[in-house]
Amino acid sequence: MFSFWGLVALYILANISGFVIGIRDERYYRYFHFTGGLLATLFFFGFVGNYILALFLTGVLGVLWEIYEWSLWRYLLKKKKYKPMRKDTINDLILDMAGGIVAIVLLIFTNGKWG
Repeated sequence: MFSFWGLVALYILANISGFVIGIRDERYYRYFHFTGGLLATLFFFGFVGNYILALFLTGVLGVLWEIYEWSLWRYLLKKKKYKPMRKDTINDLILDMAGGIVAIVLLIFTNGKWG
């Protein structure tokens, strides 16, 4: 089974590769929101040891990421084609939380010792 840090390394590598190759398709980045929510929940659970609090912190992290995306567009990119759309933001947050729920299920079935 992959370790938590191994999954994090794969996640970062795939994200950087997509940026370098120039992939701008929203379908590609949906997987990152789901996986990011899953990894964030596992990470937070390791610190707090509480399922609900870990999921809450994952939601907060997702909101902070969306604020970062909007700020990046607003202050650096300034092109209409990069403007975050409301539907995309909502889908991203739903996928973050779906990944978090899958992480909670994994933790419950492995008695909190996954990874």
